[in-house]
Amino acid sequence: MISFGRGIHACLGQQIARMELRVLWSTLLKRLPGVRLAVSPSEVPWRPRDTATFGPAHLPVTW
Repeated sequence: MISFGRGIHACLGQQIARMELRVLWSTLLKRLPGVRLAVSPSEVPWRPRDTATFGPAHLPVTW
């Protein structure tokens, strides 16, 4: 996961990086229309909340 910092220490390129990620995901999903989770959503392992980044630890998929 990517951390962009906060406040005065925020990354100047964070908005373009987020836009690039949106384009990446939409392109990937168009090219692999059958991609789906390999486990139920409740089984996706999440990172601990006390870390600098938040989100899935990994995302098991199949197509």
